[in-house]
Amino acid sequence: MTQTSATTQNAPIQNEPNDAPFRRTVSKDLSLVSLVPKWSGGETALPINEFFEILEGSAAIGNWTEADQKQVFVLKLTDAARAFYSATLCLRFYWPGMRRHVEEYVKKLTRVNV
Repeated sequence: MTQTSATTQNAPIQNEPNDAPFRRTVSKDLSLVSLVPKWSGGETALPINEFFEILEGSAAIGNWTEADQKQVFVLKLTDAARAFYSATLCLRFYWPGMRRHVEEYVKKLTRVNV
């Protein structure tokens, strides 16, 4: 075996330009917004932690940014939840702490209403 044939055999396989189906580009999929339910914060509403799990799971799969997540969160709020968001200005500026803050608030409301 010659030196050139050994080099050729060990050379990494390179994709041809027509191998495009094998190349993946990272893209944002906002069609997953439809998986996130509306959330009112009422007694019959989905528990808040489940709402955030659906939101965050959809965001992870869809490659959403934090800004996308926050926008979807706000768009899916209805009734009392929307009023709470509108009245709580700090939620508009700090997405990472939003889930914790909202969950704590809902727990306090649940204790008061029991």
